[in-house]
This record gives sequence, C-alpha cells and structure tokens, in this order.
Amino acid sequence: MIAGFHTTALPELDWQTAAALLEQIGYRSLVVRLSRARLDPLADADEFQAQCRRLAAAVGERGVGGERGGGGERGGRGEPRASGVVIDADGRYLLDPWSAEIGDLMSSGAAREQRLECLKGAVRIAEQVGGRWVTFSSGKLPAGMDAERGLERLRDAILELAALADPWGVRLAIRPRSDHFVDSLGRFERLSEWVAGEADLQLAADVGTMVAGGEMPIVDLLLRNRRLACVYLSDVRWVAGVGSAADALIGSSHIAADRVVQGLAEHGFGGPMLVEPAPPEHVDLRLAAGLYERIFGQVAGGPPSLDTLS
Repeated sequence: MIAGFHTTALPELDWQTAAALLEQIGYRSLVVRLSRARLDPLADADEFQAQCRRLAAAVGERGVGGERGGGGERGGRGEPRASGVVIDADGRYLLDPWSAEIGDLMSSGAAREQRLECLKGAVRIAEQVGGRWVTFSSGKLPAGMDAERGLERLRDAILELAALADPWGVRLAIRPRSDHFVDSLGRFERLSEWVAGEADLQLAADVGTMVAGGEMPIVDLLLRNRRLACVYLSDVRWVAGVGSAADALIGSSHIAADRVVQGLAEHGFGGPMLVEPAPPEHVDLRLAAGLYERIFGQVAGGPPSLDTLS
C-alpha cells in the first residue's frame, strides 16, 4: 500500500518543497492536478515542456512519487510504470476561464474534443514525469442523451486515450463523482463491460462519493472490484435543507479513513491510498502529518514525531 497526498491541499507550496516535506512525513505518492496556473495540458509546447520539467525535477529524485531512478526509466510497452505519481486530470477552468466545469466526454463538438485533448495532455505529462496513473471523471451526461449513447461515447473516448497511454505503461483510472454520469461503482462496472477486451480501464474509487451514494460497506465493495487501482480518501458532509453532500475536511464528518486503509491492507491491496483533505484553507503540513499518523500509522509503523518536522 502506498500512502499518498493530494497537492491541491497545499496550493501555495511549490512542488519541490511539497514533495520534500511530504516525503519527510512518510507519504510516498504525490497527486498533482491539472491547472492553468502550473500544469496546463493546453499550453503552448515550450511552456508545457517547462511545466513538465519542473514537476519531474520535484519528484524525480525523491521518495515521494515512488521508486523512480534518476534516469526516469519507462515501463516497457504495455507494462505499468514504477512511479507513484498520480496525475489528476479533473482540473477546473482548463476549458474556459469563466467556468469551473471540467467538461465531459459524451457530448459532440469542440467541447468534447477539448476535454479529450486535456486528458491526452495528462497522459503525456505522466509519461514525461514517470507517472503511473492518470485519474479522471466522466463529466455530466448531456441533456437529452440517453445512458446507452452516453456509454458508447465515453467508451470511444477511453479507447482513444488508451491507444496513447498503453504503450507508455500509463494506466487510466476513472473516478466516480456524485453529480457525474459515472457516479457509482455500479455505473463503473457497466462502463467496464463496454470497454472489456479493448482498454485496460481501472477504478479510482472515492470514499466520499461512495458514502454520499450509500455504497457501503466501503471495504467489502472495494475488495470485490478487481479493477481497483487507487483510492481517494475524501470526506463529505450533508448540507442542511438541501439534501445533498458537500466536501468536508477529512475525518471531520462521516468517514473513518483509517478503518478503510486497515481493511484494504489486511487483504493485500498495494495501490495508492490518496489523502484529499478539502477544503484547502484548513490544511497545512502539520495537518498532513497528523492525518498520516491517524490514517496510516497502524499499517506503516507510524510517521516520525511531529516535533521533528518543525
């Protein structure tokens, strides 16, 4: 099992500082989200390469990001890469600086093609920095489109992505989200049937989404899924009077993340367990250290004393 941390929780730290300090805490995987500011897959070629070099320099010689040599060796054709770097392709404002929507892969026209280009860019970033996984969400089903047509369009996009990712050993994992077309493990399984034998699509489970959708017991459901690649450890709270869930600081609401980690570890799950402590304004590195101790302490032998991190 690989303990990981999502860097969106530390937006004002550069990657190199974040990687060094998260490694000191005990994290061995770094999640980096696409963004216009720091990792833009639609930037011009020179800027794109410069951003990739900055990220590669931050993770290439450190324990955070996985076991990667200084030469940045690739996995062989179709073989998974060794690194624990995860590229989160659900960056906001990429398609339109006026909108936080991430776009979808089911609609027709320029919007779908732009979203597809973002995901291809995420795959290229993973290849250049030694990343093993690209996680992404489906987006919302366009108005008036039935589910079968949505699955067909989504399958076509995934096959196009897989043709780019597979030769580099980069794995694609879809992340169910509560308000998206793929919003549950059940919908993921349905999509898996549509791409079976054509693409190696994996699951990036989100425990917050599972709780919001009533998918429990969490550990049992995850252990039954043979496509599980990684798990986002997020939390949710119920909004009074609205009847829906919103992101919450992990550990402050419904989810005992340590029990999820222990349950999966006891059954031999070896993939990344990725802490995503929203909202970021309440997060600093001491909180990251405390979360590591609380969530991973029993399975990782415990982190260094917090006194050593000052």
